[in-house]
Amino acid sequence: MELRFLNRLPNDFIRRLVKGLLTYKAAIQKINNKNIFMNKYGLYGKFKTQKGKRDELISILLQASKLVSTAKGCHQYIIYKDAGDENSVFVSEIWDSKEDHDNSLKIEGCMELISKAMPLIDGKPEGTSLEVIGGKGLDF
Repeated sequence: MELRFLNRLPNDFIRRLVKGLLTYKAAIQKINNKNIFMNKYGLYGKFKTQKGKRDELISILLQASKLVSTAKGCHQYIIYKDAGDENSVFVSEIWDSKEDHDNSLKIEGCMELISKAMPLIDGKPEGTSLEVIGGKGLDF
């Protein structure tokens, strides 16, 4: 924090008071930032692909990630491939709310990507809704 202006204040008492208030404000912001992800909506999904179709599904999901990257409430949309299963793909998402996630499905082009992806998926996708608590990497 740049505090050079403190030297221009009229006396030592005021300088210490202002510095203390600035430190207090920074501490409160830090405390508030720790709770910024409480009540965020998270999704974690697993897709089992038709044999040999994993890379094609990943390509579609990467296109989807670009579509939702600017959607209201989207903080994270990450695609993973299973290192031990050549036919599995995982997706994790963090949103401000379930409503924001649901609205993202209305983005132009989103339903078309879903239509392209569905024939590549073997069976019903697995997934779970989550409440995001916090952790490293959530400093948005």
